[in-house]
Amino acid sequence: MCNKFFLSFAALLFFSPMIIAHEIQWAREVEFQHNNYGTQNWSGKQALGRPDALPYGSTHPKAFRLNSYATYGTLIVSFDQPKRIQQVIILENFGPGRITDIYLYDETGKKFQVYNTPAKILKLDFRTFCLRLQKTDYKVKKVELTINTSVQKGWCQIDAIGIADYDNQQLLREDLLKLGLKNYVEENSFTSEKENLGFNINSQYSEIKPIISPDGQTLYFSRKNYPGNMNGKFDDQDIYYSRWEYDSWNLAKNIGPPLNNEYPNGVSAVSADGNTLLLINRYQRFESGMDLNGVSISKRTKTGWSFPRQVFIKGYYNNSRYADFYLSSNGKVLLMAIEQNDSYGDQDLYVSFLEDENIWSHPVNIGNMINTHKAEFSPFLAADDKTLYFASEGHGGYGGSDIYYTQRTDDTWQNWTKPQNLGDNVNSPGWDAYYSIPASGNYAYFVHGKGTAKNPMNIYRIALPQELRPEPVVLVKGKVFDAKSQKPIVASFYLEKNNIVEKMPVANTGPHDGKYSLVMPFDSNHSFKVKAEGYEAQFVKVDVSADKTYQEIEKDIFMDRVVYNPVVKLNTIYFEEGKSVVLPQSSDDLKEVIELMVESPTYLIEISGHTDNRGSLHLKHQLSQSRAAMIRKLLINAGIDPNRITTAAYGGTQPVASNEIESSRKFNRRVEVKIIR
Repeated sequence: MCNKFFLSFAALLFFSPMIIAHEIQWAREVEFQHNNYGTQNWSGKQALGRPDALPYGSTHPKAFRLNSYATYGTLIVSFDQPKRIQQVIILENFGPGRITDIYLYDETGKKFQVYNTPAKILKLDFRTFCLRLQKTDYKVKKVELTINTSVQKGWCQIDAIGIADYDNQQLLREDLLKLGLKNYVEENSFTSEKENLGFNINSQYSEIKPIISPDGQTLYFSRKNYPGNMNGKFDDQDIYYSRWEYDSWNLAKNIGPPLNNEYPNGVSAVSADGNTLLLINRYQRFESGMDLNGVSISKRTKTGWSFPRQVFIKGYYNNSRYADFYLSSNGKVLLMAIEQNDSYGDQDLYVSFLEDENIWSHPVNIGNMINTHKAEFSPFLAADDKTLYFASEGHGGYGGSDIYYTQRTDDTWQNWTKPQNLGDNVNSPGWDAYYSIPASGNYAYFVHGKGTAKNPMNIYRIALPQELRPEPVVLVKGKVFDAKSQKPIVASFYLEKNNIVEKMPVANTGPHDGKYSLVMPFDSNHSFKVKAEGYEAQFVKVDVSADKTYQEIEKDIFMDRVVYNPVVKLNTIYFEEGKSVVLPQSSDDLKEVIELMVESPTYLIEISGHTDNRGSLHLKHQLSQSRAAMIRKLLINAGIDPNRITTAAYGGTQPVASNEIESSRKFNRRVEVKIIR
């Protein structure tokens, strides 16, 4: 982590080295210095030991600097106790941002580059620059810094250089506080630079709202007032998409109607299978215009994207003219940036949960750890369903809005870690927002620019260091085939957790090719159920390696057609004696019939009632008829179309067992379901 802080001189005066539980090891010897200011004041030896160039934010002779504010130079320092490390800690007490390269040396003198970036001017008076690393497999003896003030002119001072063998933020915070370094704002450092995605994506007009698909293969974004929009340059924004092919992004295409029209259009989220898009605003098929206060959803079909339908959120309203939405990769959590009466100020982030097909719970404010008196917006929830990235105007930072990340600590969605600024390689003095990452977490995609004719907003990406990635997940992908014909089929996927199959599907195959893709967290048992109309359902187990790193697993699935018995006996349907009242213990067979009808929406069935042959034939016929009618009623109450169900009464005319004794006679008292088409 990189830190901006204020120092307490009194705390340093009374500092004792014995109180550090997890000690930062500070440099002890100068091995080499080039273009240093002098041999005493501002020399390399002033960067040895603990911080002492107080007060920070001004030039000080007890810090190292170059001999000119417009040159470059090198400083190499060594440590008494070489160790495997996870952090390099550099106290830039004046003019931070001019360190361009960091090298580590092992005990044999072998050199390793761990950081490279152009010099820059930061809008900070000073900072603690903490470069977090995967733990080195060698012991670090020396650290080398390259400083460049020739491109970005200004004095740059280094007060202290340390190494640490841990990367726990809390421990680092405690160690720095014990040194008197307090009230700092944490930032993050990247070892790579942001990369403009080039002319196939970016134009001389503004590109905004980039959303990368979980598999990292498709990028959706919007172009503002572009001549190629549906309504030309007067069209506020249209949706475009590009695919990653042959190691590059191909030429972006307008996604066309019905998703694009003459009103503002944008993608807010894409499902793990790539077959569902969450879209800004509410589309109105039969009315003129578009409702700009809402959100819609579209599904991929054989003929293209479906006409977007409104997402229904209970108790939804928005006091702001702006709104952002994001749908989690499992399709069960909806985040939104809106303003409601309980907002802390301007837009806040809220969460809503899927209750039924396209029905979402009342929005709940996710709390003041994230939300401030200013706007929080552009939420993006990573595939781990824990790591949240968002833009904020209220957490300080470099410019009008900065991008932050935080992690959910429990299932209440109210408790989060302190938001961390993503640092100056992503954020700028301008406006930064709309950040998304694929399931792998390898790259982040975001918007950068001023949105002017000379400096339009463009889409960039940057390689994410390990510490800024979300928790790893498993991406399972492949195709579903008919086992006999080998042709692709349409299927749905349901996660299984604690031996319970979830009600709503997490993924569906593409309508043409049978392709699927779904995200599974590491805390699941990595199994799911696959269902397809007319096919036997399958439980699929995924073998995941023991190390918890991001994994992509290819798994094709072959399904057998169902050979249904045209007659299904409902052996566990129990009635009160001589009546048509169904007893409570009769649920299992009813569930089986309901599931059959839901999974096979073209089936028509006949429900037939049967009795034994004892007693009045007329009464037996009436009883069998009323029992069949009762089962029909229960199916209709469960949502089955009544036009798909007929009934028949056979009394005791179709026995399946002997009526001579009770032990066999009871099998004749039954209800059967016959598939008639």
